[in-house]
Amino acid sequence: MTTAPTFPLARPAFDQIAGYDVIHTLGTGAASTLYRVNDRRGHRYALKHVKVNGKPDVRFAQQALDEHHTAQHFNDPRIRKSHRIHKIRSFTRLRAVAVVMEYVEGYTLDHSIHRAPERLPILGREIALALQVMHKVGYVHADLKPSNILVQPAQSGQKPTIKLIDLGQSCPLGTVKSRIQGTPDFMAPEQAKRQALDVRTDVFGLGATLYQLATGKMASQALRRREKPGSRATATHSRQPLAPAYQLNPAVSPALSALLTDCLAAGPEQRPASMETMVRRLTLAIHQPKRAG
Repeated sequence: MTTAPTFPLARPAFDQIAGYDVIHTLGTGAASTLYRVNDRRGHRYALKHVKVNGKPDVRFAQQALDEHHTAQHFNDPRIRKSHRIHKIRSFTRLRAVAVVMEYVEGYTLDHSIHRAPERLPILGREIALALQVMHKVGYVHADLKPSNILVQPAQSGQKPTIKLIDLGQSCPLGTVKSRIQGTPDFMAPEQAKRQALDVRTDVFGLGATLYQLATGKMASQALRRREKPGSRATATHSRQPLAPAYQLNPAVSPALSALLTDCLAAGPEQRPASMETMVRRLTLAIHQPKRAG
Protein backbone atom coordinates (compact mmCIF):
# COMPACT_ATOMS: atom_id res chain seq x y z
CA MET A 1 0.00 0.00 0.00
CA THR A 2 1.43 3.38 -1.04
CA THR A 3 0.59 6.29 1.25
CA ALA A 4 0.49 9.86 -0.06
CA PRO A 5 3.19 11.88 1.74
CA THR A 6 1.91 15.45 1.50
CA PHE A 7 -1.64 15.71 0.22
CA PRO A 8 -4.74 13.54 -0.29
CA LEU A 9 -5.76 12.24 -3.67
CA ALA A 10 -9.06 13.23 -5.28
CA ARG A 11 -12.20 12.62 -3.25
CA PRO A 12 -13.97 9.42 -4.38
CA ALA A 13 -17.20 9.59 -6.34
CA PHE A 14 -19.19 8.16 -3.42
CA ASP A 15 -19.50 9.45 0.13
CA GLN A 16 -19.78 6.29 2.23
CA ILE A 17 -18.29 2.81 2.50
CA ALA A 18 -19.86 0.32 4.90
CA GLY A 19 -21.50 3.19 6.80
CA TYR A 20 -18.33 5.29 7.19
CA ASP A 21 -18.07 8.80 5.76
CA VAL A 22 -15.21 9.00 3.27
CA ILE A 23 -13.10 12.12 3.86
CA HIS A 24 -10.38 11.59 1.27
CA THR A 25 -8.20 9.01 -0.44
CA LEU A 26 -4.87 8.23 1.24
CA GLY A 27 -3.34 5.85 -1.28
CA THR A 28 -3.75 2.88 -3.57
CA GLY A 29 -2.36 -0.64 -3.75
CA ALA A 30 -2.95 -3.93 -5.53
CA ALA A 31 -6.73 -4.07 -6.06
CA SER A 32 -7.28 -1.85 -3.00
CA THR A 33 -7.71 1.77 -2.00
CA LEU A 34 -6.98 3.29 1.41
CA TYR A 35 -9.32 6.03 2.62
CA ARG A 36 -9.46 8.35 5.58
CA VAL A 37 -12.96 7.91 7.01
CA ASN A 38 -15.08 9.02 9.98
CA ASP A 39 -17.70 7.03 11.84
CA ARG A 40 -21.01 8.53 12.97
CA ARG A 41 -19.37 9.92 16.12
CA GLY A 42 -16.66 11.64 14.14
CA HIS A 43 -13.88 9.21 15.12
CA ARG A 44 -11.15 8.97 12.48
CA TYR A 45 -10.05 5.69 10.89
CA ALA A 46 -8.18 4.38 7.88
CA LEU A 47 -10.31 2.08 5.72
CA LYS A 48 -8.83 -0.36 3.22
CA HIS A 49 -11.38 -1.12 0.50
CA VAL A 50 -10.80 -4.12 -1.75
CA LYS A 51 -13.17 -4.58 -4.68
CA VAL A 52 -13.89 -8.10 -5.90
CA ASN A 53 -14.65 -7.77 -9.60
CA GLY A 54 -13.58 -11.28 -10.55
CA LYS A 55 -11.84 -14.42 -9.42
CA PRO A 56 -8.30 -12.89 -9.41
CA ASP A 57 -9.46 -10.30 -6.85
CA VAL A 58 -10.51 -12.96 -4.34
CA ARG A 59 -6.87 -13.46 -3.38
CA PHE A 60 -6.49 -9.76 -2.54
CA ALA A 61 -9.70 -9.78 -0.52
CA GLN A 62 -8.50 -12.80 1.44
CA GLN A 63 -5.17 -11.07 2.02
CA ALA A 64 -7.00 -8.09 3.55
CA LEU A 65 -8.97 -10.43 5.82
CA ASP A 66 -5.77 -12.20 6.83
CA GLU A 67 -4.15 -8.86 7.62
CA HIS A 68 -7.00 -8.00 9.97
CA HIS A 69 -6.89 -11.35 11.76
CA THR A 70 -3.09 -11.20 12.10
CA ALA A 71 -3.26 -7.72 13.64
CA GLN A 72 -5.51 -9.04 16.42
CA HIS A 73 -2.50 -10.84 17.91
CA PHE A 74 -0.67 -7.61 18.77
CA ASN A 75 -1.26 -4.76 21.16
CA ASP A 76 1.75 -2.52 20.67
CA PRO A 77 1.87 1.19 19.80
CA ARG A 78 4.40 0.48 17.02
CA ILE A 79 2.05 -1.85 15.09
CA ARG A 80 -1.07 -0.45 13.43
CA LYS A 81 -4.27 -1.78 14.94
CA SER A 82 -7.07 -3.24 12.84
CA HIS A 83 -10.49 -2.75 14.42
CA ARG A 84 -13.09 -4.51 12.32
CA ILE A 85 -13.96 -5.94 8.93
CA HIS A 86 -17.02 -5.59 6.70
CA LYS A 87 -17.85 -8.03 3.91
CA ILE A 88 -19.97 -6.30 1.29
CA ARG A 89 -22.19 -8.72 -0.61
CA SER A 90 -24.65 -8.65 -3.46
CA PHE A 91 -26.99 -11.53 -2.74
CA THR A 92 -24.53 -14.38 -2.04
CA ARG A 93 -21.60 -12.94 -4.00
CA LEU A 94 -18.76 -11.11 -2.24
CA ARG A 95 -18.41 -7.70 -3.86
CA ALA A 96 -15.87 -6.01 -1.58
CA VAL A 97 -14.07 -6.14 1.72
CA ALA A 98 -13.60 -3.11 3.99
CA VAL A 99 -11.02 -3.25 6.78
CA VAL A 100 -11.29 -0.49 9.38
CA MET A 101 -7.89 0.32 10.88
CA GLU A 102 -6.17 2.81 13.12
CA TYR A 103 -5.63 6.16 11.40
CA VAL A 104 -2.07 7.44 11.82
CA GLU A 105 -0.81 10.95 11.08
CA GLY A 106 2.60 10.72 9.49
CA TYR A 107 4.62 9.79 6.42
CA THR A 108 5.94 6.54 5.09
CA LEU A 109 9.65 5.96 5.62
CA ASP A 110 10.43 6.40 1.93
CA HIS A 111 9.73 10.12 2.33
CA SER A 112 13.05 11.94 1.87
CA ILE A 113 12.99 13.70 5.24
CA HIS A 114 13.90 10.42 6.96
CA ARG A 115 16.95 9.55 4.86
CA ALA A 116 19.57 11.34 7.02
CA PRO A 117 22.07 8.62 8.08
CA GLU A 118 22.17 9.78 11.69
CA ARG A 119 18.41 9.19 11.99
CA LEU A 120 18.40 5.70 10.54
CA PRO A 121 19.73 3.79 13.61
CA ILE A 122 17.08 5.49 15.77
CA LEU A 123 14.28 4.58 13.38
CA GLY A 124 15.77 1.14 12.81
CA ARG A 125 15.75 0.39 16.54
CA GLU A 126 12.08 1.36 16.78
CA ILE A 127 11.28 -0.96 13.87
CA ALA A 128 13.29 -3.77 15.48
CA LEU A 129 11.35 -3.32 18.73
CA ALA A 130 8.07 -3.64 16.82
CA LEU A 131 9.30 -6.76 15.04
CA GLN A 132 10.43 -8.20 18.36
CA VAL A 133 6.80 -8.02 19.51
CA MET A 134 5.63 -9.83 16.37
CA HIS A 135 8.27 -12.54 16.73
CA LYS A 136 7.48 -13.19 20.38
CA VAL A 137 3.86 -13.81 19.42
CA GLY A 138 5.06 -16.16 16.68
CA TYR A 139 4.69 -14.12 13.49
CA VAL A 140 7.03 -12.82 10.80
CA HIS A 141 6.17 -9.60 8.91
CA ALA A 142 7.71 -10.84 5.62
CA ASP A 143 7.21 -7.61 3.65
CA LEU A 144 9.39 -4.96 5.24
CA LYS A 145 10.11 -1.94 3.04
CA PRO A 146 10.06 1.85 3.51
CA SER A 147 6.49 2.24 2.27
CA ASN A 148 5.25 -0.26 4.90
CA ILE A 149 6.60 1.81 7.79
CA LEU A 150 4.84 4.99 8.92
CA VAL A 151 6.79 7.64 10.84
CA GLN A 152 4.97 10.05 13.12
CA PRO A 153 6.70 13.41 13.58
CA ALA A 154 8.81 13.62 16.74
CA GLN A 155 7.57 15.90 19.50
CA SER A 156 10.02 18.34 21.02
CA GLY A 157 12.76 16.43 22.84
CA GLN A 158 11.30 13.02 21.92
CA LYS A 159 12.30 10.36 19.40
CA PRO A 160 10.14 9.74 16.31
CA THR A 161 7.44 7.09 16.54
CA ILE A 162 7.00 4.40 13.91
CA LYS A 163 4.08 2.19 12.94
CA LEU A 164 4.46 -1.09 11.09
CA ILE A 165 1.67 -1.34 8.54
CA ASP A 166 0.47 -3.74 5.85
CA LEU A 167 0.48 -7.14 7.52
CA GLY A 168 -0.97 -8.78 4.43
CA GLN A 169 2.09 -10.99 3.90
CA SER A 170 2.60 -11.73 7.61
CA CYS A 171 2.46 -15.37 8.63
CA PRO A 172 3.41 -17.71 11.48
CA LEU A 173 7.11 -18.38 11.95
CA GLY A 174 8.22 -21.41 9.95
CA THR A 175 5.64 -20.93 7.18
CA VAL A 176 6.54 -22.23 3.72
CA LYS A 177 4.42 -20.32 1.19
CA SER A 178 3.08 -21.94 -1.94
CA ARG A 179 3.84 -18.79 -3.97
CA ILE A 180 6.68 -16.28 -3.99
CA GLN A 181 5.29 -13.37 -1.98
CA GLY A 182 6.91 -10.09 -0.99
CA THR A 183 8.58 -7.11 -2.64
CA PRO A 184 11.51 -8.09 -4.91
CA ASP A 185 13.84 -5.22 -3.96
CA PHE A 186 13.57 -6.09 -0.24
CA MET A 187 12.98 -9.84 -0.40
CA ALA A 188 15.16 -12.31 1.50
CA PRO A 189 16.62 -15.14 -0.59
CA GLU A 190 14.64 -17.79 1.30
CA GLN A 191 11.40 -16.07 0.26
CA ALA A 192 12.34 -16.34 -3.40
CA LYS A 193 13.33 -19.97 -2.87
CA ARG A 194 10.00 -20.69 -1.13
CA GLN A 195 11.71 -21.93 2.02
CA ALA A 196 10.60 -21.56 5.63
CA LEU A 197 10.34 -17.96 6.86
CA ASP A 198 11.60 -17.02 10.31
CA VAL A 199 12.98 -14.18 12.41
CA ARG A 200 15.99 -13.85 10.12
CA THR A 201 13.72 -13.16 7.14
CA ASP A 202 12.69 -9.94 8.85
CA VAL A 203 16.32 -9.25 9.79
CA PHE A 204 17.08 -9.25 6.05
CA GLY A 205 14.04 -7.07 5.30
CA LEU A 206 15.01 -4.51 7.92
CA GLY A 207 18.60 -4.50 6.66
CA ALA A 208 17.45 -4.04 3.06
CA THR A 209 15.17 -1.19 4.12
CA LEU A 210 17.90 0.70 6.01
CA TYR A 211 20.46 -0.01 3.26
CA GLN A 212 18.21 1.51 0.60
CA LEU A 213 17.52 4.57 2.74
CA ALA A 214 21.21 5.04 3.56
CA THR A 215 22.63 4.48 0.07
CA GLY A 216 19.82 4.88 -2.43
CA LYS A 217 20.63 1.39 -3.74
CA MET A 218 18.56 -1.77 -3.57
CA ALA A 219 20.18 -4.57 -1.61
CA SER A 220 18.08 -7.59 -2.52
CA GLN A 221 18.91 -9.70 -5.55
CA ALA A 222 16.60 -12.55 -4.56
CA LEU A 223 14.58 -12.34 -7.79
CA ARG A 224 15.68 -11.75 -11.34
CA ARG A 225 13.85 -8.88 -12.96
CA ARG A 226 11.85 -11.26 -15.15
CA GLU A 227 10.60 -13.19 -12.15
CA LYS A 228 7.52 -11.94 -10.35
CA PRO A 229 5.99 -12.31 -6.88
CA GLY A 230 3.04 -14.71 -6.96
CA SER A 231 4.93 -17.25 -9.04
CA ARG A 232 4.96 -20.87 -7.95
CA ALA A 233 8.44 -21.28 -9.47
CA THR A 234 11.50 -21.29 -7.23
CA ALA A 235 14.09 -18.60 -7.95
CA THR A 236 17.73 -19.67 -8.02
CA HIS A 237 20.74 -17.70 -9.21
CA SER A 238 24.13 -16.45 -8.02
CA ARG A 239 24.35 -13.21 -6.10
CA GLN A 240 26.75 -10.37 -6.85
CA PRO A 241 28.81 -8.98 -3.93
CA LEU A 242 27.09 -6.10 -2.14
CA ALA A 243 29.08 -2.92 -1.50
CA PRO A 244 29.28 -1.91 2.18
CA ALA A 245 26.96 1.01 2.93
CA TYR A 246 29.80 3.30 4.02
CA GLN A 247 31.45 2.97 0.60
CA LEU A 248 28.34 4.36 -1.06
CA ASN A 249 27.66 6.94 1.65
CA PRO A 250 30.61 7.94 3.88
CA ALA A 251 28.16 9.50 6.37
CA VAL A 252 27.01 6.01 7.39
CA SER A 253 28.72 5.04 10.65
CA PRO A 254 31.00 1.96 10.73
CA ALA A 255 28.69 0.24 13.23
CA LEU A 256 25.60 0.69 11.04
CA SER A 257 27.45 -0.29 7.87
CA ALA A 258 28.76 -3.51 9.47
CA LEU A 259 25.31 -4.37 10.80
CA LEU A 260 23.68 -3.93 7.40
CA THR A 261 26.28 -6.15 5.77
CA ASP A 262 25.54 -8.87 8.34
CA CYS A 263 21.76 -8.48 7.92
CA LEU A 264 22.01 -8.89 4.16
CA ALA A 265 23.95 -12.16 4.18
CA ALA A 266 22.50 -14.64 1.69
CA GLY A 267 22.29 -17.44 4.27
CA PRO A 268 19.92 -16.91 7.21
CA GLU A 269 22.41 -18.59 9.54
CA GLN A 270 24.93 -15.80 8.77
CA ARG A 271 22.59 -13.00 9.86
CA PRO A 272 21.89 -11.67 13.37
CA ALA A 273 19.71 -14.31 15.01
CA SER A 274 17.14 -12.11 16.77
CA MET A 275 15.65 -8.64 17.04
CA GLU A 276 17.19 -8.40 20.52
CA THR A 277 20.59 -8.53 18.83
CA MET A 278 19.42 -5.98 16.27
CA VAL A 279 18.31 -3.60 19.05
CA ARG A 280 21.70 -3.86 20.80
CA ARG A 281 23.68 -3.24 17.62
CA LEU A 282 21.44 -0.38 16.49
CA THR A 283 21.88 1.20 19.92
CA LEU A 284 25.65 0.99 19.39
CA ALA A 285 25.22 2.64 15.97
CA ILE A 286 23.19 5.46 17.55
CA HIS A 287 25.93 6.32 20.02
CA GLN A 288 28.99 5.63 17.87
CA PRO A 289 29.02 9.04 16.07
CA LYS A 290 28.74 10.75 19.46
CA ARG A 291 31.77 8.87 20.81
CA ALA A 292 33.72 9.54 17.62
CA GLY A 293 32.94 13.26 17.93
